[in-house]
Amino acid sequence: MSMQGEEIGRREFLRRASRGCAALVAGGAVPVQPAVPLRIGLVAAGPSATRGVTLGVEEAARTGTLFGRAIELVTGTAESLAGRRGLAALVGGSGEGPARAASALAERAGVLFINAGSPADALRGCGRNTFHVEASAAMYAAAASGGRAVLWHPSLERFGAAQLNDRFRARFAAGMDGPAWAGWMAVKVLWEAALRARSTQPAALRAYLVRGDTRFDGHKGWPLSFRAWDRQLRQPLYRLDAAGKVAGEVPARGAGGGASSGELLDRLGAGPSASTCRGGTR
Repeated sequence: MSMQGEEIGRREFLRRASRGCAALVAGGAVPVQPAVPLRIGLVAAGPSATRGVTLGVEEAARTGTLFGRAIELVTGTAESLAGRRGLAALVGGSGEGPARAASALAERAGVLFINAGSPADALRGCGRNTFHVEASAAMYAAAASGGRAVLWHPSLERFGAAQLNDRFRARFAAGMDGPAWAGWMAVKVLWEAALRARSTQPAALRAYLVRGDTRFDGHKGWPLSFRAWDRQLRQPLYRLDAAGKVAGEVPARGAGGGASSGELLDRLGAGPSASTCRGGTR
């Protein structure tokens, strides 16, 4: 993938991101039109996830100003935000209870909910509007193999991870952990969906997220996408040793014996045969 081996700094990242977004406009992929802000509600998120969401919104806002696109972050309770006019999505959900409540409210209000905080397998149900960038408990269990697995680690360097970690550290004077990455990634998938779908309407964003050819770069070196049966983001995890250092990536690259990256990533967690959902239709 073209993302492999990136070595760029913060200014260079912003320059390249701006140039890429401008290219989308110039190439007709994103038509210039009056700005309709992508409005995201942050709910029930812990400190790390909140910092990740903040960085994601700030970076999207910088690139959006080049071609008249805007992003807005609003905060409040899920109850107060779900029905707000113009809201596209709720992001957050630290813990199973708050995530379940936010998901239910989003389903009723017709907006998206991006779960960036709860690994509970029971949440990987059939919500039409609920997507998960946090890994499931089944994925963590499969990756840990007797140890501990994480979604992200501040020591990661390949595929642009070092630059992302540097930007986060420069902004918050702290290392980017799993919840922070999940918050940042939640904003990234929504922002890219809005650009590619040419809309901030929840139905259009949902349609883009579930398309078979949709892929995201989360600086993990794999093309990331949402599973059709449970709306879980396909992604690798990182196994830690006893000292808390990254000991390996799961799944291991090239271990599939000819399997595609998607097939390899689907070996983490519950497969389609274990799910009663078929595309979040219930």
